[in-house]
Amino acid sequence: MPLLPITAPYDPMAQDVLSKTHRQRVYARITTAGTATTVEISDGTVALSEDWSPHQRFSITSPALAELLALSDPRQPTAIEVLAGYVYPGGAVEDVQVLATGHIRKGENDSPGDAHVMECTSAELRTQDNRWMGTRQTKSFAGLVEAIAWMLEYACPTPQTINTQLPDKYRPDLVAAVALEPGKPLWDQLAALALAAGLWIYVDTTGAWRLEKRATAAGEAAALLREGPESLVKKITHSQDIDAYYTAAVLHYKWKDAAGADREIFGKWAPPGDSRGSGAGHKVFFAEREVQTDQYSADEAARLTVAQLSTRGDSYTIDAVAAYWIRPGHTVSIGAEGIRHIVKTVTFNLGEGSMTLATREPSNLGES
Repeated sequence: MPLLPITAPYDPMAQDVLSKTHRQRVYARITTAGTATTVEISDGTVALSEDWSPHQRFSITSPALAELLALSDPRQPTAIEVLAGYVYPGGAVEDVQVLATGHIRKGENDSPGDAHVMECTSAELRTQDNRWMGTRQTKSFAGLVEAIAWMLEYACPTPQTINTQLPDKYRPDLVAAVALEPGKPLWDQLAALALAAGLWIYVDTTGAWRLEKRATAAGEAAALLREGPESLVKKITHSQDIDAYYTAAVLHYKWKDAAGADREIFGKWAPPGDSRGSGAGHKVFFAEREVQTDQYSADEAARLTVAQLSTRGDSYTIDAVAAYWIRPGHTVSIGAEGIRHIVKTVTFNLGEGSMTLATREPSNLGES
C-alpha cells in the first residue's frame, strides 16, 4: 500500500501553493433529515486541540437567509461540516476537504443585519450533556472498547463510530466495575477510562470517535515553518513558561459504590530518588475525578498526566497561511534550525485563510 502524502487528504500540490498567491475555498454543509444544504461562509474560525474537549470548536458566519435560519435550529439533531481547501492554478481544480464536523450549539443573528453566526462543537459535548438516569449501579464489560461503545450508545442521539487499533476485550481490568451514578455525565467515565489506559478519546474531523495514544515522538514534518522570502510564516513566537509545566501529580478519585458508600483513592506519581520523600521539590499537578478506579490505575493515570504536562514548558506559537491538513499530534519543523515540535492546538481563520499553531516538545527533541 503506497504511503499517503503529508498533505493527505489534500493533493501534494497543496503544499506548493501556500507560499504563492492563491485562492482558497470555504463553505459549510448542513444536513437535516438526510438532506444536505451548502451554506456559504463569510467568516469564522475552526479550532482543534488535544488539550480540551470537545476536540473541535468552530464558529462560522453566513448570510442570514430564511432557509438557513430554518435549518440551523440547535435544538434539532442537525449535523454541520466545514469544508476548506484550495483552488489550484488555472481555477479549474478545487481541492476542498472536510475540516470540522459537529453540531450547532448556538445560532444568533441581528436585525437589521445580513449575517447569521453559528457556534458549533464536535460530538464529545453530547456525552457531557448526557447524564446517567438509571439507578446507582456497578456495571462490568468485556473490555475497554466495549465499555466505551455502550456509553456512546446511551449518551448520543445517533449511532457513533469508534476508530481504534485496540483489540476486542482489551484491558478488562479497567472495566470490571464501572460505577454509574444518577446525574453524572457519561463523559466523566469515558475520559477517566481512556486516561487510565494511557489513551486519548476524541472525535476527529470526519465525525468518528478515536481512541489512541497521544503523539510523543516527533515524526516527519507535515509543514516547514520558516521565515523568509516566499514563506508561508507570518510570525513565530518562542515561549518558555512554567504555568502549564508539572513534574509530579496527585489525582483524587471519589465515588459512591453500589451500596451508596463514599470511596476514595489518591493516585500519585513523582520521579524517584529524593531522600526527602516522593514529590519533594517538584511542581505538583492536582485534580479531582468523580469516577471509580483502583490503586494501580490511579497511579498510572498520575504518571501519564505528568508525561503529558512535562512537555508543556517550551512551546512555539506560529502565525502562517492556512495549511488545512495540519492536525494536533502532527510534527512541524520550525525556523531555520528545523526544530521539530508536536502541534498541540491549531486554529484556522476562515476569513483570512490563515492559521495559528501552538506546539509542545516531543520526547525525541534533538534526535536526527
